[in-house]
Amino acid sequence: SLALDTAAELGGNSFPALLAARALQSAEGERGIELLQQRAAHGESAVQHTAMRRLLEIDPELLWPRAQAALGSPDPRVRLVNVRSLETRRQESSIGWLIESINDPHPEVRNEARRMLLALSDHEPLLKPIKAALRSVIDQGVEEKARDEPPHWRAAEQAALLLGTLDDEPVADRLVQLFQHSRREVRVATVIALRQLKVAATREPMHRFMRDLSEELPELRQQIGNLEDPAKRTQAVDHWRAQSAVAAEVAQTLGVWDVQEADAVLRKFIPKSYQATPNARGSAVWALGLLHAGEPDEQLASQLVTRLFDLNPLNPEAGIVRRNSAEAIGRMKAESKLSDLRSAMGSNQQGLEVRSAARWAIMQITGEPVAELEAPVSREVGYFLSPYEAD
Repeated sequence: SLALDTAAELGGNSFPALLAARALQSAEGERGIELLQQRAAHGESAVQHTAMRRLLEIDPELLWPRAQAALGSPDPRVRLVNVRSLETRRQESSIGWLIESINDPHPEVRNEARRMLLALSDHEPLLKPIKAALRSVIDQGVEEKARDEPPHWRAAEQAALLLGTLDDEPVADRLVQLFQHSRREVRVATVIALRQLKVAATREPMHRFMRDLSEELPELRQQIGNLEDPAKRTQAVDHWRAQSAVAAEVAQTLGVWDVQEADAVLRKFIPKSYQATPNARGSAVWALGLLHAGEPDEQLASQLVTRLFDLNPLNPEAGIVRRNSAEAIGRMKAESKLSDLRSAMGSNQQGLEVRSAARWAIMQITGEPVAELEAPVSREVGYFLSPYEAD
């Protein structure tokens, strides 16, 4: 009661109002809710957020009357609380508000809006209008794909991810058209969504996309070396990394889908000299393991062993490539490489992750358990929290 009286007496200026809102963090009952709602309508976003957070704890429905107004708040914390309050608001108007929020500039807000739309889709009457709204977002994304900076790319990214989760197969053809979108986020989300949908008609476009990427990446890397302007070089490196990130997702998709025709293009990523990021190359190796699962390919296995043991001190092979090489050998059950895997498992130079992958591969091939590895013990000296050692 004292806290409520104090909160009610504090003025409308920002600092006293913020103190009042904080004093109400344990408030409940009609009077407490009334005071919180007053602070939730305050002009200062810090006051709004503090009051709205407590109202959300009491009952999300208390925030619904001002939901549309809160969407325009300059404070992402206010928008985030507002979005979370809509999880149980099973009305069609909630869809429009959340569709607007999946284009929010703050990543946490737009990710949360996608999760709220997913929660509302469990209510059968809302599933169809949610899918329709998301498809409209994808249509707009397709129209904007040729622009340098599409204003709607965040919504397109979130819509693609959600349509994949909702298993909306009819949208697959439109998603394929986003392969060439100017934003990496949209391209990656599109591939992830199509991987979930598993529509047969998209297998060839996905394979073709990988072939295009495999030719583009070395060309981009060569262009970087020819650029003298630091700003242009930085921009080119960013684009090369972005396309490598897309290639990593496409490679994983081809492996999960068991697209045997992709074997040749994926093998191009194995050599360390291939101009793609380690994550893209490691993903291609991982996918090759799936394509050859249970069917040893000696030539491929030998290439992967070379990657596994490339510990050149001046230019060692990336850990993700070595780890995935060991796992791929295990998946294809290449018995001829057991001694190599045992050697890798016993080498401290390989690192615990690669050694663990080699152990897993040995068990896949032999079908027998292998003793667990012991993590190496290291001691940090000279760190500012090192224990005091008396003379």
